[in-house]
Amino acid sequence: MEIKDIKKLNMEELDKELYKFRKEFSQAKKEIRDGKEKDVRKGLRIKRIIARIHTVLNEKKRDKLKQKENGKEDK
Repeated sequence: MEIKDIKKLNMEELDKELYKFRKEFSQAKKEIRDGKEKDVRKGLRIKRIIARIHTVLNEKKRDKLKQKENGKEDK
């Protein structure tokens, strides 16, 4: 999942994607540990996607707080 695709999602969709990728990461770790998954870098790729989602979530939360602060100052 690319960063441009992640930025298009709203906060609820980001939470759902985060849950999905965390579950996928857990499954990938288990499969790698058990020897079922040959691609050991799969976990690293999933972790990077999770980090991207966290980054976008934090940016959106920060922007939302700034909008609230600016709205209160205007009144």
